Amino acid sequence: MKNSIIAILIGALILFVYQALAWMVLPVHANSHKYTATEDSLLAAMNGLEEGVYYLPGTPPNIGKSEAQKLHENNVGKPWAMLYYHENLEMNMGKSMGLGFLIDLIAVALTVRLIQLGNITGKSNILRATMVIAFIIVFSSAMMNWNWFSTPWHYLTGEILDHLIGGLLLGLWLGFILGLKPKVQA
Repeated sequence: MKNSIIAILIGALILFVYQALAWMVLPVHANSHKYTATEDSLLAAMNGLEEGVYYLPGTPPNIGKSEAQKLHENNVGKPWAMLYYHENLEMNMGKSMGLGFLIDLIAVALTVRLIQLGNITGKSNILRATMVIAFIIVFSSAMMNWNWFSTPWHYLTGEILDHLIGGLLLGLWLGFILGLKPKVQA
């Protein structure tokens, strides 16, 4: 039990530190977000929108299925966008970092529990299991966003690297700590 708690706490710290470094120091996300010189006019045009995710061109809420299909067909081949809109830019790094660590803590706790439920032993097996989880995350999130929403590779590359490098670091740690043989009492 004590070993699991240490594994989870330090594992979450490893993920958290890697993620912070990936965004703030390492070039992992250097090309994740594009800049446009027209941002002021774009933001002004969006002023007054309700916070949310917008798919443009969208479908008005009160039209029938056939009319919506016609609108969609008319927009094929034209520009489109997905937009995350927020009314206010917040600079609350303490809150974001606290939540980030909590999310990492939960993810590592679930990974440790899965390793325990699967009775996975040995450093290399634990590393492989952790990497399988990382690849499942890549294929069920980043690759699905690429498939359904054409999320560009300049953004996905950083996301995929985060999952795989984070999984590798976590797997090495969990393999080390959970792969330790219990001391035999004399």
